Amino acid sequence: MNKPGRDATLKALKRFSKQTSDQTSAEQFVANLSEESDRGAVILAATMVEDTLLEVLSSRMPTLNSDERSRMFDHEGIAGSFSAKIKLAQGLGIIDRKVARSIDIIREMRNACAHSRQAISFETPELRDAFLTSMEGYSFDLPDMAAKPLRRLFCMECAVLARALRGPMANGREPESSDFADIEHFALDFIKELTGLATPVSVAVKDA
Repeated sequence: MNKPGRDATLKALKRFSKQTSDQTSAEQFVANLSEESDRGAVILAATMVEDTLLEVLSSRMPTLNSDERSRMFDHEGIAGSFSAKIKLAQGLGIIDRKVARSIDIIREMRNACAHSRQAISFETPELRDAFLTSMEGYSFDLPDMAAKPLRRLFCMECAVLARALRGPMANGREPESSDFADIEHFALDFIKELTGLATPVSVAVKDA
């Protein structure tokens, strides 16, 4: 059996790593991360959001050829970092200020999980507080939750964000505030499931 050469092997691995599953539901995405550590789940969920931003931004630049797109979005490109993608998406009106703030906190959480030499999980106060901050501005207060449901809610937030970004693109239109309201609706349903309490729904995605 002939083994593929080094270049072919690395190209195949890179292609695989960039594949996305548009048909995966938010619930299935969360289930797929169930065997991951909190650290791994944060890194993977946040990276999915970044990858989706890249897809949407690329769709807004149809005149770029592959080389130009690479220079734009590769690691050393002007929009190569997660932070740059967030700023560019906000500047182009793809996301509003509130969504940009939430995604930026998700970015910081990923960085902490990727680079911290200390054990880190949703039991770590700094990571927990960062996530709770990312949910500020919605019309509900999160009850005191254990690490496991917080992790599930974080992964779902990322999955719904990605779906809200990708869905309108597939239908040839721009994302709207209402697309991101699913984050709030899911969170409210999830809180009711945990607490058994009826929580009023009031969607307010855009800043006043």
